[in-house]
Amino acid sequence: MKNLIRADMWRILKRKSLYICLVIVLIYQVVKLLEALGDDGFNATGFINGMHSGLGAPMVKLLITLPVFFAVFSREFTSKSMLCVLGHGMTRGRIVAAKLIDAAILITGEFILITLFYGLLMGYGTELAISANQMVCAYIYIWLMAFRLFGYIAFSALVFFLSGSASAGVASCVFFTYLFEALLNVAELFVDIPIRDYTFDGQLGWAYTTIEAGGFGYQIFPAALMVIAAIAATVIFYQRKELEF
Repeated sequence: MKNLIRADMWRILKRKSLYICLVIVLIYQVVKLLEALGDDGFNATGFINGMHSGLGAPMVKLLITLPVFFAVFSREFTSKSMLCVLGHGMTRGRIVAAKLIDAAILITGEFILITLFYGLLMGYGTELAISANQMVCAYIYIWLMAFRLFGYIAFSALVFFLSGSASAGVASCVFFTYLFEALLNVAELFVDIPIRDYTFDGQLGWAYTTIEAGGFGYQIFPAALMVIAAIAATVIFYQRKELEF
């Protein structure tokens, strides 16, 4: 499996779209920070609000998630490379694990850069008067967002492996990343139930709110269970899927 991950990463890291989208994301962060600092004041509140509006924007989540998903999964069925790997004795479970590890590595790498970006701004912006607790909450927000985006990829991978279609996987990635939350907001207009609170996004949102208020953020555990369940379902259904040679 290590050789598969290594080969994948050599191929994936040559894709220019990953770097172009990351640069756009960082530029967008600067724009949202400047807007928030102008609207809310050149202080910690303005900085935190700018970070939330920058990283939480649907466009930003899509610019991170979609290129990663496309780079990891898009060519696997069309090029028949997974069939070749299976022919050399790799189990289907290991293939699923390798692909998700690829995605996790890419998401982690991008968010390390994003963390450094915000960390440098918080460290050198002494006039912002950001407290130690606010810094910790800011880092937690960043990495909860990283986990959120990995979750979107895990859910989309389930669709990808079940359908055997790269386009279906990409469409599901767009749905989970960009459209799902908007549809839930519309649905809540017609029913008197906080549907979003029980979803993956809702649980992570409550986890951050709880941590920010000084609590533990236990809601991250049901969110993690949802991701684990999606990965387990992917392995189970892919093992039973009949492949076309």
